[in-house]
Amino acid sequence: MINKKLLFLVFALAKGVLADEEDEYEEDYNMNPELENPGMFKHVDWRDFRLEFVILACFFLYVFSFITQKKKNQKIASRWYGSLQSSFRQQFAQYGPGPNSSPIIYDSPTEFSSYLTGRLNVKNVYTTLQLFPRQDLLAYSLNQIVEILLGNVMSSVLPVADRFQFDLTLADQNLKAERFVFAIVHKDCMRILREIRYDLSFTRISSSPYLPETHVLMSENNECSQAIFEIPEFMSSINECIENLEYFIVTDQPSVPPATEKDYVTKPRIEASIRIKKITSLSGLSNATGSALFNSLLLVADSCPKFQWRPEVSKKLTSARKLAFEQVVHASAAKAAKKKVKSSGDISKLSESDQKKRMERERQRKMRRRAKKM
Repeated sequence: MINKKLLFLVFALAKGVLADEEDEYEEDYNMNPELENPGMFKHVDWRDFRLEFVILACFFLYVFSFITQKKKNQKIASRWYGSLQSSFRQQFAQYGPGPNSSPIIYDSPTEFSSYLTGRLNVKNVYTTLQLFPRQDLLAYSLNQIVEILLGNVMSSVLPVADRFQFDLTLADQNLKAERFVFAIVHKDCMRILREIRYDLSFTRISSSPYLPETHVLMSENNECSQAIFEIPEFMSSINECIENLEYFIVTDQPSVPPATEKDYVTKPRIEASIRIKKITSLSGLSNATGSALFNSLLLVADSCPKFQWRPEVSKKLTSARKLAFEQVVHASAAKAAKKKVKSSGDISKLSESDQKKRMERERQRKMRRRAKKM
């Protein structure tokens, strides 16, 4: 009985304490009107969105820069090609892809091109104006860092820059002219071009009294080099653009290493590139170097059909091309044989029924090929 009374007393005390705490909590809650009806943005401050503001500012800055710098590249291309237009139209019957279209072809925000045809000794000319990606701040910064820290020492391609390139193909009637490889290359581009261009593997590197210390001569034979250097007005035109000249290549061999004999296509042509340095303003943009390089290409194109080498020189050049073709054929055959051995090994791992099915498919494929030939 005493225990029951004691338990009842403890229960009553506990209930009283809890009731007092609830009353106190209700009073505190009612005393704070802000907690009674808190608004959605009552406690939101602009400083809580500082990161978002920074991200939006960077985004709008990027968009603004992309639009303005893209227009700047277009203005540079228009001014550059416009200043060369008179020379192009004077030398060629057609400037641009068609009579009713713009002569400047927009390939990308950083690349513009054009086309020339209709001239003696020249089949066609493709020109390309590659501009630095000014519209992309991130790419621009990364390229600047690479240029400063590494330059083109660790790169397998020419560094991104403002440059103007020519790709001139000689006319078909010049296909029987003497074949050779000749190049004037800037020392900064020599290693890269030697690695990526197949045709320059035919040449030897040497210095020349005709060239400054910044450039080297890459040629198959001294007689070929001397013939080009002695073309009237050629050296005067080259010297006008030599400061910006990256390479001037006369070749008949493919620039990309041929994988098979079908890829080994010879085409007499002249390729050249100049680097446009420090475009600070459109008003100060000059294309004197572009005009000089263009004139140099035409002088060589007109002289190539007239070149005649001594018999021993012609024999040496012909032997080098025959050997190169045989090496390509041999490498292609070795690759095909290796692939065939691998295929035979794969067949041997199949079951007998699968081997028969595969052999039957091969037999049917050969029969269809014969039927097409007939």
